[in-house]
Amino acid sequence: MSILQAGMDLFLQEDEERKEKAKKRQEESRFPSLYFKNGDTYLCRFIGGVNPIPFYKHTYEEGRANFICPSKGACPMCLAGNSPSLRGMFAVLVRNFPEKDAEYKVIGTKEQVARLELSATAVMAFGESHKEMDFTNKDVNIKRTGEGKNTNYLFFPKGVTKLTDKEKKLELPNWEEFLTPASPEDMRKYLNRYRSLEPEEETKRDWDKIDI
Repeated sequence: MSILQAGMDLFLQEDEERKEKAKKRQEESRFPSLYFKNGDTYLCRFIGGVNPIPFYKHTYEEGRANFICPSKGACPMCLAGNSPSLRGMFAVLVRNFPEKDAEYKVIGTKEQVARLELSATAVMAFGESHKEMDFTNKDVNIKRTGEGKNTNYLFFPKGVTKLTDKEKKLELPNWEEFLTPASPEDMRKYLNRYRSLEPEEETKRDWDKIDI
């Protein structure tokens, strides 16, 4: 293979990677993650159902970046000693999603289909609350309290209401776009500046024991 051909192949590979990253950013803008700060409350409808999509996630650099763990086979981060945390993902219609201007200042609220990611501990709390109060066909106020390992989520359902015809037709996130495991190559790329973090307590639990 000539140097010119090798350079062209590398360019095409990098161009494809750029396209994939752009596609992922577009999906993330369409279905943003619902982020809670301590004390935040959001009114949500679980339009994707009350059963979470389970996955394992590696966290490094104190949460500034994350990798979805392949869970099966050799995972570079698992082999490096970083235990992934067990998480659950929901599709929700947020009634009061923060609307921001170009400088990321909150200027109001809007309805937005979003991704709600919870730790296994929070999913278990959600399951217990659902059994007690039944979130089916209800909007639910979700409140976060605490920080770090003391973080808790509280769930307060409102009365039963029907979705509008428009809401029934809302597009849901394509989970394959968001929960595809990171490639071993991408993981290894970051291991040089990787710093091992203490695994969260919920990583030691078996997902099958979480009954919703």
